[in-house]
Amino acid sequence: MSDSQPAVGAILKAARDAAGLSLSEMERRTHFTKPYLSNVENGRKTATIEVVEAYEKVLGFEVPGDAMERRTLIAALPVGPFAPSLLTEVIRKSLVSGLGESATVDDWQEICEAHGRDCMTTPPAAMLERLTGDLLVLRHQLTDRDNEELRSVAARLATLMAMSAASAGDIRAAPGWYRTAKRMAATTRDVTLMAWIRGREVLRSDYDGYGTPGSILKAAQLSAGMTEGPSVGRMEIMVAVARAYARLGERSSAHAALAEARRAYERLTVVDEAESMYYLPAWRYALRETYVHAALGDTVTVDRVLGEVAAARPANLTRWGVQVDLNRALALGHSGDSRSAVDSAVHAVERTPSAQHTQTMRQLLEGICSAIPDGRHADSVAHLRRIGGLDEHPSRV
Repeated sequence: MSDSQPAVGAILKAARDAAGLSLSEMERRTHFTKPYLSNVENGRKTATIEVVEAYEKVLGFEVPGDAMERRTLIAALPVGPFAPSLLTEVIRKSLVSGLGESATVDDWQEICEAHGRDCMTTPPAAMLERLTGDLLVLRHQLTDRDNEELRSVAARLATLMAMSAASAGDIRAAPGWYRTAKRMAATTRDVTLMAWIRGREVLRSDYDGYGTPGSILKAAQLSAGMTEGPSVGRMEIMVAVARAYARLGERSSAHAALAEARRAYERLTVVDEAESMYYLPAWRYALRETYVHAALGDTVTVDRVLGEVAAARPANLTRWGVQVDLNRALALGHSGDSRSAVDSAVHAVERTPSAQHTQTMRQLLEGICSAIPDGRHADSVAHLRRIGGLDEHPSRV
């Protein structure tokens, strides 16, 4: 049984209780027995998609998307203590909606912006809870009052869902959510939004480790028409290309792609004061460039850029502070200073709360471990892999 099952069962039980139906009534209205449904609600049996759909049909409780996306959402539901707060908020919003007081388009845009800010500091598991609750509610409003602005919100939230799922270690869920985001964005005819989602998808496949250099370079070729011009998507894809070439050790190609990414970024309107997943201030863009130099072992450039990043980074953005330290450790590893690389990485992980560990962090750690020659500092590398959870969270779909 997966860890998410207790939360799924709790959601089904709370939805049934809210509707005022007994288990005996659910047994009568579905083809499942009362003992079986009781076991599902209490987490003793797996909440299959068939069980969820039966509850949806009887209770009007709906999970968005097609079969694959619904399975993804169920798998992404939070564990244990998160479930009650998630479900009570969904029920509260559903009751308010039933009174004709559903959120307006402006409300949803504010919610969307808030989630973009929260993603910067909130642990990925908690973000999955928040996003799941709002997506469940938004699904009904898309049916009742469909328009391009709401679909734009849905596309952005689905993108954040993909990023949060991958950050939490569920890299198998991310591609499905990106597909959903792209499908939703395509209905809005918003070229900028579509390019942003595509750029996020390609770059994050590298950040989170499930994209290979070959798949990233191919994705960049296939995205050429969509991301032409001064778009965030173009910039992000070229950063991904530069990172791919750096991983292959192709220095000149990596630098050329990075220069193109820089030109694309400089043509954008930059919002420096906004700390949100939707915006990219200069210090965060510089951090993206740093990986390329680190993977090529250029410690001089890495130290210079990371000094600027550290000075500009808000102190509360813990995960980005870890990236600063791990990029420096990666550069040390590729430059041949294995001992300093491992020690720096261990220190960075040990001072980071486990709730803030992400797949991006683990991918950097994998890169550091790979840069250490076989047999060198074996005990320290094993310790780093253990505290970083590298063997618990594989980096391939």
